[in-house]
Amino acid sequence: MHLPEQEVQSSDRISYDFRKGKYIVFFDDHVYEQRLCEFLNTYNFLKNIDLELHLLSPGKEFDIIKVPLFLGGRNLKLSITRYIYFREMYLEEMYRLRLENLLASLKISFS
Repeated sequence: MHLPEQEVQSSDRISYDFRKGKYIVFFDDHVYEQRLCEFLNTYNFLKNIDLELHLLSPGKEFDIIKVPLFLGGRNLKLSITRYIYFREMYLEEMYRLRLENLLASLKISFS
């Protein structure tokens, strides 16, 4: 099934700006800068949410998920389909970081 809101935008990505020491999140034509602690807080929230509860619950309160982006309490409100895509972006970035860390600990260089 193809829904318009499931369109993956080529500009959606996460990168790390070494000069600023922050993660730059490009999502839905917006740019968010996160400190490392904010990135980890968002990642932890995303991986621990009960997605099945949101998918199977008929109530409207489960249609939107508020994702914490900043420690100051600002949230990003996402539909379930956009939430799943956003979650995958964070999971992929954390996988990449862990892989780089493993390679570095084995003294294997990467580009």
